[in-house]
Amino acid sequence: MPISVTCTNPDCKQACTVPDDHAGRIVRCPKCPAVIHVPLYPELEQLVGQGSSENFDLDLNEFQFASDSSDAKPPQSTAKPPPPPGMPPPPQVDFFVAMMGFFRRSGLGKASVIVLAVGLGCIVLLLLSILMPWQTSRGSDFSSNYTIGIATISGSLSFFLSLGVIAFLVTVVAARQSFLFEFALWTFVGWSALSTLWRVIDIITFHGAGFGLYLALLASLGAVGTSGFVVFQRLLNAKR
Repeated sequence: MPISVTCTNPDCKQACTVPDDHAGRIVRCPKCPAVIHVPLYPELEQLVGQGSSENFDLDLNEFQFASDSSDAKPPQSTAKPPPPPGMPPPPQVDFFVAMMGFFRRSGLGKASVIVLAVGLGCIVLLLLSILMPWQTSRGSDFSSNYTIGIATISGSLSFFLSLGVIAFLVTVVAARQSFLFEFALWTFVGWSALSTLWRVIDIITFHGAGFGLYLALLASLGAVGTSGFVVFQRLLNAKR
């Protein structure tokens, strides 16, 4: 049966109940730092407090006195503590936003990014043009013979070098490596200029240049123009 006790602090007077197995112990008030002596025989103390004249023949050996206050422990709450809140999930960053932040840190605006994408498209067009006829010749029966660009030495070298430039630039941008981005841009510009000069030499030296070779020249001119614009804009932004 729970035992009703009252805090001895005159400023508190908090009434509370404790389990009957705490009889004779010292507990701490749940509202203030004061300690409360739980009566060993609460019914007896109630009768004494009421001034009862009844005689009691009690055997002192039956009493179980409370331990010292230093050994007393406050009642332990049986309620389980609430579980700790879980770690919030990491914020999801949009890939497009992350890329635009990388380009801004690298000194490129939106216009320069669009022009750079057009330049990469020109390199892709150069790759496709290498798979088209670069040389045409007529046989003895007046039939036309075509040689695709990748079947020539200059065409095959241009194909693999263009692939390498695209792969290098895209990898640097995807990994957001700022210290390699400038080197990748200059590689893009240098290869576009070299490809343009190379295509002019091919048109002069080939006997009967095919339409694929002229398309490769146009793609190289587009690549060198767009990449040169991006590098120029980046240098201007760096000086500001």
